[in-house]
Amino acid sequence: MKGVIADCLCKLVTEKFGKSKWQEILKSMNIPENQMFLPSDDIEDKKVMDMINATCKVLNLTALQAADVFGEYWVNSYALKIYGVFFQKHNNAKDFIKGMESVHDTTTKSIPNAHPPRFEFKDIDKNTLLVTYKSQRNLIDFYIGLIKGVAVFFKTSIKIQKLSDKQVQLTFAA
Repeated sequence: MKGVIADCLCKLVTEKFGKSKWQEILKSMNIPENQMFLPSDDIEDKKVMDMINATCKVLNLTALQAADVFGEYWVNSYALKIYGVFFQKHNNAKDFIKGMESVHDTTTKSIPNAHPPRFEFKDIDKNTLLVTYKSQRNLIDFYIGLIKGVAVFFKTSIKIQKLSDKQVQLTFAA
């Protein structure tokens, strides 16, 4: 996994829960308390997952709560600062979500060792989108958290129905 995920998690915990909580998370993993993660770093998937699990334990969050907190922070704070140009391209949540496939396609081609999830979209009707999530990491709950963050960003309602570990149906407010 790219270090951008660990960097975002660090910033989220530090800003929302305090630097001491982040240091406690790192300490629980036998990582130096002042360890920094660069967005371009390559970090083993297991290590990032262990970091997420340690975060849940230290902050007393369930995995679903952590996914939601991460998703909202990623979309509305972290990614907005780094990928602001992408945010300006889209007028609504549905177009933004559908645009992620091209962003991840570009990322895969331009950043060594990047393996972001990929998506297939099927319009069921004007307001309903079927999303197939393709990733060996099986982090669909984090994808759902990101969708919730997109709903906050665009100030819109999105009904999210998890159909499986690979598919969600999104219904956008008319």
